[in-house]
Amino acid sequence: LARALYTSCELLILDDVFSAVDSETERFLIREVVNYHVAKSVIVISNRISVLEKTDFTIVLEDGRITAQGNHKQLMESSGFYRNILNLQKEGNLKNSAVK
Repeated sequence: LARALYTSCELLILDDVFSAVDSETERFLIREVVNYHVAKSVIVISNRISVLEKTDFTIVLEDGRITAQGNHKQLMESSGFYRNILNLQKEGNLKNSAVK
């Protein structure tokens, strides 16, 4: 991950890289990606809504199908699935979800 963050590239794909870290480390890594990445575009694949809250655009998958897309605010208003997963994760009742 460190090498990817500091390498110049057109596209950086982060596939669930935050799943094994605590929330403090997650916040640090997100800040690094947002503020210091050198890629022109970053694709983040994650089960954690806390990671997705920071993205410009999110695609929500349910059973392998796209059911919603937009930024965090739009998804909170339009997607009951996204909103439900976020609430469960904030309550600590759900560590992994099908939101990517």
